[in-house]
Amino acid sequence: MDGTTGKSVLAQFSRDLNTGALTYLGEYQGGSAALGMNAPSGMVISGDGKSDLANLQDITLSPDGNFVYVGSGQQATLSIFSRNASDGSLTYVGTLDLYNKGYTPSNALSVRELVISQDGTALYAGMNGGSVLVFSRDTVTGALTFVSALDTGSRTNHIAVSADGLNLYSGRSSGGTGLAIVSALPNATYTTNGSTRFAEGLHFSDVDADQTTDYKGTTLTLNRASSASADDQFGFKNGSGLRLENGTIMKGKTTIATFATQDGVLTITFSANVDNATANQVLQQVTYLNTGTEAPARVDLFDNVDVRLGNAGAALSELTFTINRSGTHETLVIDGTSISLTGS
Repeated sequence: MDGTTGKSVLAQFSRDLNTGALTYLGEYQGGSAALGMNAPSGMVISGDGKSDLANLQDITLSPDGNFVYVGSGQQATLSIFSRNASDGSLTYVGTLDLYNKGYTPSNALSVRELVISQDGTALYAGMNGGSVLVFSRDTVTGALTFVSALDTGSRTNHIAVSADGLNLYSGRSSGGTGLAIVSALPNATYTTNGSTRFAEGLHFSDVDADQTTDYKGTTLTLNRASSASADDQFGFKNGSGLRLENGTIMKGKTTIATFATQDGVLTITFSANVDNATANQVLQQVTYLNTGTEAPARVDLFDNVDVRLGNAGAALSELTFTINRSGTHETLVIDGTSISLTGS
């Protein structure tokens, strides 16, 4: 980035797989509102080894090698390039203005690191103000959709995503040592203000169905993670050419799936030939509403707790947990047995 002119350049090289030698291909020059890509930094080597732009700082390549994402070191922008897999050349697609969209505050304008999940459906941007921005990613077009901003409580430096995509680890660049550990498990925020589309950012696939491009006969079963409840109500948000009509999901004039709920369990069965994109669109338009007065949740209190006490490997003889009740409908469940909490 030229500090005098404000111009920014992304240089592209082809790479000899045997010697590692680089051959200059050309450059993309940005640095304006029309051209995007402000103050880039970092480099990346494609997975096929053919091009050199590793995963350092704020540039990353999609798992399929078809898109490159470049973050700004100063301007809080994120630029997208499509990539020609045959020669590694890039074509500018567009830029997201993270600050003016309200995704990041004014004290977090530097994109420290970008990382994409192994399945390519999520992109995470670590900002130098302590937040990690979460984007869902269209694996076909490369487009990004903002999901949320996570406050890690420190200046984000490097980010890593677990191979299964269920956890995110973020290191600090200053203000102390340590790692922020974030769960990426699908979840929905409980609300009493009406139904919510809880699966908008989710995506599923089936190897066999994808080979035939046909999800006919596939059944999706949705219910609360702990246990189903009659208070849980599932519905469907009409749109994108899909609508719910008399217990069936219609695409145009064609019935493509049945939609049935019983005692808090939703069952969707595809009754017509549909592809992966249509099946996922159906899931993402399912809505959730609960008629209870409090958030219906069962929490595994000690799911990840490992108690290690005693000296020199001595056996644990006595252990006391104190649990304070905060809601009138709360109970403690031990080995399947419910125990009412009257105090603590």
